[in-house]
Amino acid sequence: MQAAPPSQVTVWDELEIWAKDFSPWQKLTLAWAVRYGVLAAEQIGQVYSVFLHGFGLADEPSPKLEIPATITGKASGLASQKPRLLRIHDVSGVNALTPSAELAFSPQLTLIYGGNGAGKSGFARILTNVCFSRTRHAIIPDIYDDTAPRKASATIVLVDHAGNEIPLVFDGTTEHAELKRSFAVFDSSVAGKHLSDSGPLGFKPAGFDVFPEMARVYGLLAQKLAAAIDVRPKQNRFVNAFIGNVTAASAAVAALGPKTDLVALRKLAEYGKDEDARLEEIQRLTLELQSTSPEESIRRLTEARMPVEVLRDTLKQVRAGLSKTERDGAKSLLREFNDTAKKVAATGTASFKSEKLKGAGGPEWEKLITAAYKSAAVEHDHYPNDGDSCLLCQQPLGDQAIELFGRYWEFLTSTDRTALMALDTKIKAKIKGFESLTLDIFGEDTVARTYLKAAHPSLDEQIIQLLAILKLDRDAIVVALQKAGETFPGDGTMDLTPAFEAVITKIDADIADLKLLSVADAIAKLDAERVELRHREVLSKNLDDIEKYVSDLKWCEVADSKAKPALSPRRLTEKEGELFSRVIAETYRSRLGQECSGLECAIPVEFRTKGQKGQTIRSLAIKEFALDQILSEGEQRAVALADFLTEAALNELNAGLIFDDPVNSQDHQRKERIASRLVEEAKSRQVIIFTHDLLFFTKVCGAAERAQIEPMMHWVQRGANDKPGFVSLNDAPISTPQYLKTKLAEETLAQAQQLLGSARVDLVRKGAGQLRRTIEEVVPHLLLKQVVRRWDDRIMVTALRRVMWDQILIEEIIEVFEMCSAMMEGHSHTEAGTEAPPTIEKLGQLVERAKAIITKAKPDKPKN
Repeated sequence: MQAAPPSQVTVWDELEIWAKDFSPWQKLTLAWAVRYGVLAAEQIGQVYSVFLHGFGLADEPSPKLEIPATITGKASGLASQKPRLLRIHDVSGVNALTPSAELAFSPQLTLIYGGNGAGKSGFARILTNVCFSRTRHAIIPDIYDDTAPRKASATIVLVDHAGNEIPLVFDGTTEHAELKRSFAVFDSSVAGKHLSDSGPLGFKPAGFDVFPEMARVYGLLAQKLAAAIDVRPKQNRFVNAFIGNVTAASAAVAALGPKTDLVALRKLAEYGKDEDARLEEIQRLTLELQSTSPEESIRRLTEARMPVEVLRDTLKQVRAGLSKTERDGAKSLLREFNDTAKKVAATGTASFKSEKLKGAGGPEWEKLITAAYKSAAVEHDHYPNDGDSCLLCQQPLGDQAIELFGRYWEFLTSTDRTALMALDTKIKAKIKGFESLTLDIFGEDTVARTYLKAAHPSLDEQIIQLLAILKLDRDAIVVALQKAGETFPGDGTMDLTPAFEAVITKIDADIADLKLLSVADAIAKLDAERVELRHREVLSKNLDDIEKYVSDLKWCEVADSKAKPALSPRRLTEKEGELFSRVIAETYRSRLGQECSGLECAIPVEFRTKGQKGQTIRSLAIKEFALDQILSEGEQRAVALADFLTEAALNELNAGLIFDDPVNSQDHQRKERIASRLVEEAKSRQVIIFTHDLLFFTKVCGAAERAQIEPMMHWVQRGANDKPGFVSLNDAPISTPQYLKTKLAEETLAQAQQLLGSARVDLVRKGAGQLRRTIEEVVPHLLLKQVVRRWDDRIMVTALRRVMWDQILIEEIIEVFEMCSAMMEGHSHTEAGTEAPPTIEKLGQLVERAKAIITKAKPDKPKN
């Protein structure tokens, strides 16, 4: 059993596989290119926002864009109903066509016949300009009429995918994408282009149109990115703000770049009250050095150092007294006290409560029995015993009273109560310890406060804040211990020891410089520090702008090094070439061979493709020679037509083909093959043929009849004064297929029924003429079985066997023919002979008789 052939991989399958490794912005671009064909400006903006976010150049779009999980969301099928051309009308400024000139088109096959110079090329040129064509013909107005419009225009009615009639205006400049995408034109100039040009395919196979669209979007994204790079400043203008010697701050600013450490830069830019205070201190020291000796400054700094150091140590002790360890210890002690108190309450005082005595079991009651216990000890060690009297009422105690006193003494001497008393003592000691902490250590008049407030205001504020917090915490802890509360403040205080050490170190450094350096050197060092502080101040004031500048540099570096290369169309071109060679090229070669064979131009045509800026380039050649160097003119046009039909066959978007004199230079045999091929094409898409070749016209009609396709035919002729461009719709010098039925006469009859008077009579006469033409066509086609064909040099002798001679039928044919002749326009008869005026009833009767004639004439002669 033969294995089933593997399923063909489609371009949609390949696109899905290709997109698996895409970034979100690439997936979005591809998905939208597939779904919409062309991305709108708003969609491109959305892709750009996702693109920037993907490279860390912008925040995530809000609202967040959903990236499609499936790129194509479909297989290879397109819309079930293709668009089609319905008609052309309102023609103006096109050759010598009259304003009333109009063409209507069949959904399948339309034939437009006109002799040379009749004016049919005007319509063909309109279609050449609005549909896809490898060449565009200039449209020239009527040069013999000075009053004729000079600007070409027309209205083209398109039936879209949904069946809606869409009027499209042709003005010579406006392009309509649906017409360009869905309809293609073939004429003599196009044939030459197919042969000689090495250029892009005349279509984008379904799915391949995403590549030029993605390339277009990539280009627009690149433009947006380049514009965003250009608006960001590249020149470092901040270096001009730093005056004086080079400092750490000015050096950092001079070295700004995309690699700048912003965290370190922010640290360097810290500037506040302490730095302002230091500048004032530098100014004081400098003035003191300039006006007096260094000893005065040394004395002032030395006097400040000791109080600052003492304050540091005192704060350490206070914080230690309220440290986490101390807080946890007090909290643990209180928790133990509360737990023990609950036990004592449950087993002690609560058991003595009584409804008779409200105070029993309460605190005052407990004091009472404690006093009684002490008084009993005076009586003897084992009070009460038998015979003892009550301590209060002095009455003898009974057994029940003695037992009650025993319980009292047991309660007072229990282990839990003893432990509770001990814990209470410890808690009181804790409270005393916390209350003894001295927190009033930073008064306004203290030396440390005076110095720190002037030289280090930040530390001054921190100390005040720390002492306030410590006081609040101390008071809250004392209250919690006194009231046996469970809420204790946690230790969230700051350790200011490092800040004190920095202050003391700075004091020591200043003292050392004043002692060791000369006055000039000391002043110079102070000035260098002043410049450093001023530069830090400048850096602080410009930090926001500097950070923005550095961020812009980082942004531009990422944009240039990562984002910009991602927009190169090279990968698109390479992928298109790869997919084309795998999915399309072989199919194209095979189909081109079939088309050439069908037109009897089966020659060794080579087909080459290559990628070029998102396009697929192809050329036709024999060996290394161009086709026009080897082939006859007829063979060249046949190959060109085969190539054109191959493109159409592989283009799923194509809905219609327009041919303008497609059989020039062809012999009658190839004309017949071309006619059959174009009729075959009309089964799958709209076909419109302009021709001046009556033989070819006949061949197409015959092929259409065999294919059971009813073509629409029009005749373009010269009118009065030999003026070209007059169109006779639904008419032709050879209209056999239309007149083998009574349809035209029936339509005219229906129109006549809606009118009155002379208008009705005119239509009845017209219908009679159409019916007469039907009888004329019945004779050669049905009665005589096309033994002799019009416009054909062959006589079908063998068809004589099919002829069935029926004299009665012949007489009926003659009678109907003569009656139609009598009624139609152009014949003068007596009123009796014509039953003038002719009536719709009479025409209706003749239509029915003609139908019967057709039915009887169709069958062949039975075989013996």
